[in-house]
Amino acid sequence: MSEALSIEPLAAAPDATLRPPGSKSITNRALVCAALAEGRSVLRGALFAEDTLAMVDSVAAFGGAEIEADQGSATMVVRGGGRPRGGGRVDARQSGTTSRFVLAVAALADRRVVVDGDLQLRARPFGPLLDALRELGAEVEELGEAGRLPVAVRGPLVGGAVSVPGHVSSQFL
Repeated sequence: MSEALSIEPLAAAPDATLRPPGSKSITNRALVCAALAEGRSVLRGALFAEDTLAMVDSVAAFGGAEIEADQGSATMVVRGGGRPRGGGRVDARQSGTTSRFVLAVAALADRRVVVDGDLQLRARPFGPLLDALRELGAEVEELGEAGRLPVAVRGPLVGGAVSVPGHVSSQFL
């Protein structure tokens, strides 16, 4: 038999500062925004994990952005380069957020970019995102199974309105 747990309110509010751990999703979104922005951005409270390291490498592969990362202070300094300059290949490893965000960024490039990842990532669905990128004017070529990585993308986007389902993954949005 387990003992009962008693929870009692504090007599006074504590004087405390809490700093929750970083989020890989927020860190990846901020990295993309900083890389596309002109000038210097400082990301504080960044989470250093496999997914964010995959994004750092992916953003660097596009050319133009420089990233200095300090895990000790959970800080990244990004010198953005605007629109992606490089073509070539981007390896998103096992990161769903990286692959989905990078596919959209690749559609801004005027050169062909191949986005790929590990076998586990290749099994995940990308069809709705690929359809949306096509509707916005990107050239999209599935190099393997339809709706899955690896995918070659090339811009430029022409813009416009597009509808994307959010039930498969909010990352498509």
